[in-house]
Amino acid sequence: MKPNKYGGYADCKVDKRVYGLWYQMLRRCYDIEQQQRNRGRGYAGCTVCERWLTLSVFARDIKRLDGYENWLNLHGYCLDKDIKKPGNKVYSPQNCCFVPYTENIREANKRTNSVKAAQEANKTVYYLKK
Repeated sequence: MKPNKYGGYADCKVDKRVYGLWYQMLRRCYDIEQQQRNRGRGYAGCTVCERWLTLSVFARDIKRLDGYENWLNLHGYCLDKDIKKPGNKVYSPQNCCFVPYTENIREANKRTNSVKAAQEANKTVYYLKK
């Protein structure tokens, strides 16, 4: 089986949402053009563990992650790689969990220290809608 353009192996059929989650994770890590855009800069240097390059393994593993049931049944959850281990750059079963988008955005802004500092460093700043 040939890998896709981001190095992943789609070796089975899964729900569209699971496939989209897997594909976008790979894209964030391995699409150079995406990383050159403002919103993608934070993913430069990030990788996916070898295990999760295979879709069937990824689909099986995410069911055991904290927050999976919320992601599955509620709106507004995302896969996060650095809340459990701040500064982490690897998507893997040990590092990832599902969190509300609002928590993810709050944590991302904390890592930039401040909105002004982020803007001065030419980093992307995320805003929560009220």
